[in-house]
Amino acid sequence: MSNSKISQKETHLDSKNSNPHILFNKGKEYERASTTEFLQGKYLLSKISVLDGDSILDVGCGTGLLSLEIAKWFSTCSVDGIDISPDMIDVARSHLNSDISHRVRFEVANLFSFTPDNPYDVVCSSSAMHWMLPPEQSYQCIFNVLKHGGQLAVHQGGSKTYSGLHQCAFDVIDMMGFGARFKEWTYPAYYPTSDQLSSLLKQIGFIDINVESRETDGSEFPSLYRDFANAGLLPFLVRIPEAEREAFRSLFVEHANRIKAGKYTHRLFATAMRP
Repeated sequence: MSNSKISQKETHLDSKNSNPHILFNKGKEYERASTTEFLQGKYLLSKISVLDGDSILDVGCGTGLLSLEIAKWFSTCSVDGIDISPDMIDVARSHLNSDISHRVRFEVANLFSFTPDNPYDVVCSSSAMHWMLPPEQSYQCIFNVLKHGGQLAVHQGGSKTYSGLHQCAFDVIDMMGFGARFKEWTYPAYYPTSDQLSSLLKQIGFIDINVESRETDGSEFPSLYRDFANAGLLPFLVRIPEAEREAFRSLFVEHANRIKAGKYTHRLFATAMRP
């Protein structure tokens, strides 16, 4: 990647864990069930303003579909996509062709140790920042790789998002007798209110902060049960015996459809500037 020095061995999920479990490590499976995330990411692009020749970093790019969409929207800009999952990056690279490969690059990297040769004009991230804990440090890392006057554009989960789907997962946990594995367990994601995210960005040093809170009943995402089973359900699956994980996933989708589990969706779309 022309704009960065990246260690191919860095696969940290958070800044304090030296040997983490990479949640999203099956790129092709994730991509087949990422319709919801892609639609949310496309809305984020409407929040971004760029100039000709700007450099854009996509943090937690996954299989690269949104990175490629960014390159289509902003045809004079270069786009670097980083993700901690080697399999995700392999799939992302498979999408490159000669028409776009000179402007889009994908590399395995951990945001917490990412040190580009040059800062970026824009750093964006969709459906990823809520996983990068602690949030104070992950958002500070974004601040650090932005140019002065550079722009932040992030889409992430908001307070109580997918609460109905989380309850559905706990129903299945009880059905399968795994309750003891989740005693005093907290879902490992940062889901703030809009005010909490605004305060965090201000504390770090961002200015011109705007956080849009979008709450819906989720009906606009017809494949949400399936998509959640392949993304949001993964922190639950980590605590389930490996031999039982596919059965758990299948029962979750079946149960969600049977009870018409609530699809309450709360997403935050944040923009800000580094002074």
